[in-house]
Amino acid sequence: MRVACLGGGPAGLYSSISAKLRNPAHHVEVFERDRAGETFDRAVVLPDQALMNLSARARALGVVIHNKHEFDLIGATNGINSAVRTVHAERLS
Repeated sequence: MRVACLGGGPAGLYSSISAKLRNPAHHVEVFERDRAGETFDRAVVLPDQALMNLSARARALGVVIHNKHEFDLIGATNGINSAVRTVHAERLS
């Protein structure tokens, strides 16, 4: 499975770690707009060391982290046969 986490803050890093721990074969990438070690505009603020620890743990598990990565448009798609559509069929119809 290919997993992309948009945002290298606590949630993105923790999600990437969780994905790799669930299945080390998953290809997990984090895309962060800031440089490594920057903590600007975080919705959840952690001490710098805690963020560095999460980043180091993610990398140690094989997560690829892309810094200084910006998008002009982010589209989230959900295929017709997706598990999300099946599980939430009543809510999505």
